[in-house]
Amino acid sequence: MKNLKSRADNFLNKYGKKWPVRLLVILLVSAVKRKFTNVFFDHGIWIHKYKGGVITDRRINYRGTLDYYEKNAKDNWFFVYKPKPGDIIFDIGAGDGEEAYCFSKAVAPGGKVFSIEAHPQTFFCLSKFCEYNKLENVTPLNLAICDKESEVVIDNPDSDISATMVNSKNGFKVKGATLDSMVLQLAINKIDFIKMNIEGAEIKALYGMKNCIKKTKYVCISCHDFLADRDGNKQMRTKNDVSNFLTQNGFKIVSRESDGRPWIRDQVNAINDTI
Repeated sequence: MKNLKSRADNFLNKYGKKWPVRLLVILLVSAVKRKFTNVFFDHGIWIHKYKGGVITDRRINYRGTLDYYEKNAKDNWFFVYKPKPGDIIFDIGAGDGEEAYCFSKAVAPGGKVFSIEAHPQTFFCLSKFCEYNKLENVTPLNLAICDKESEVVIDNPDSDISATMVNSKNGFKVKGATLDSMVLQLAINKIDFIKMNIEGAEIKALYGMKNCIKKTKYVCISCHDFLADRDGNKQMRTKNDVSNFLTQNGFKIVSRESDGRPWIRDQVNAINDTI
């Protein structure tokens, strides 16, 4: 059954630009979401437009809504950090914009969100998501945050959420930059929150933020030790190194070890009480 669904999805994604197939997609997505959703192609990505908002994706998205994204973002990222109007957020590993909508609302008015995504196709979804939803306080940036100014390679899996720069030899070449250089260029004096979810590349990212981390109040970094346990990829085991880096820079770690979801359990949430 799973293989049949996958084959059906692949067919719809491939031929959805043709009007009869597009009509089928509209009916299917509307039925699953229980609200009429106009689904169409825009320069190679899927746009899902319904009353109340727009979802963008590289593939057909049957369940995503802005309410769903906001609920997940609050659950995943606001464990320690409680946003307020005027805050500055760096959203590193922004994906299609799943968190950008919630962050944008949470810090308005007056706040700013810098949503950074390395994968160029996913970044296009992100930029279109911000455009369609009129997220005027979000700045999308197509960069890889790493330890130095360089060119890096990010792979190109079917799933947006699993794209990684770890051991990637084939995929897209993208510009790499340090967060320190970006913060300096933007003339930002204080960062209220850094969210990071970059699939195992977090250690290199931390090497490039030794200065700006000292002016950061809260962080939540997704580590992926559970993938190292499952697949044996030792480079995904980063939680101890991330925790040590933050502790050495004056942060207090707040554990979520009791959470049954491995991707939540392996988060490192921390607060800098000196700011």
